[in-house]
Amino acid sequence: MLGRDWLKDVKLNWWKLFKTDAYGDKVKSKLKILIPQYSEVFEEGLGTFTRPKAKIHVKANAVPRFCIARPVPYARKEKIEEELK
Repeated sequence: MLGRDWLKDVKLNWWKLFKTDAYGDKVKSKLKILIPQYSEVFEEGLGTFTRPKAKIHVKANAVPRFCIARPVPYARKEKIEEELK
């Protein structure tokens, strides 16, 4: 199952990733270079992935589990509804 539990196995420095004060300028300057270079990636609309197909390996005796979706926080509900429209 791919839930929150996989985060403990992915050893990322989450604090560094989300701290924009220290890296904000570096990120902006890199984006100014990357966006024009890969403009087709940033176009509006849906695209098609043409690279190799992904595979998910599941154990033979694995049992599927149903997980209830988490509720959307009330403060974000309106923005999410707009995004979905």
